[in-house]
Amino acid sequence: MKKLILIFVLIIFGCKQIQEKSNEMGIRVLIESDKSDESTVKVFLEDKTGNAVTAARVICIDKYNRAELLEFDSSKYYYWKKTYLPASGNVIIYVKTNAAAQEKKLTIPHEKILESAQLIVFQDSSGKSILKGESVSNTDDIQIAWKSCGKNCIYTVEVKNTFDTVYSYATNACNIIIPANTLKKNNNYRLVVTAQKYFGDPLLEKYNYYSVSSIQTGGINFAAE
Repeated sequence: MKKLILIFVLIIFGCKQIQEKSNEMGIRVLIESDKSDESTVKVFLEDKTGNAVTAARVICIDKYNRAELLEFDSSKYYYWKKTYLPASGNVIIYVKTNAAAQEKKLTIPHEKILESAQLIVFQDSSGKSILKGESVSNTDDIQIAWKSCGKNCIYTVEVKNTFDTVYSYATNACNIIIPANTLKKNNNYRLVVTAQKYFGDPLLEKYNYYSVSSIQTGGINFAAE
């Protein structure tokens, strides 16, 4: 009976050690895509004291099903690599280190935006169109619309002058109206629309990953009169 109790205690103790060991490592993942073919994958590994784990083996599976080994950046304390990821779906990452009892497998959702937002309307409420080479009136509402870049995209519309951003608005619709008198008369501006799609948490708090794809229009110069 004593032998059975001893064996039972040893089993529980061993399981607890494995569980504690597996909880000693914190993993956070950042995936970034833009208009280029390659995406950037960054993996942050920390032990239970918050120090970077430097001797890990971190692998990302690319769109060709190849295992890509991430390099450790000793100045920034993360593992990283530029690689070719699937246009949509899940990115698979494996992490193996002495800080954890078993190899970790992470499945991170990611979807690349393949084209920038294409403008189809850029005019004031009187019908003067920037797309036709005309200037818009600063005393009119200015209507802007673009083709969708896909489901669940967020668009940030910015109007800039030489020194600053004078107007910025984020929406999940494919159109906005800039209110009259937002822009100044006889001034030159530049319009930029950025499409973005993300999963996870930008602060890496609620989720341990942030997967984002963003692409920006080349910018359209225009004048308000």
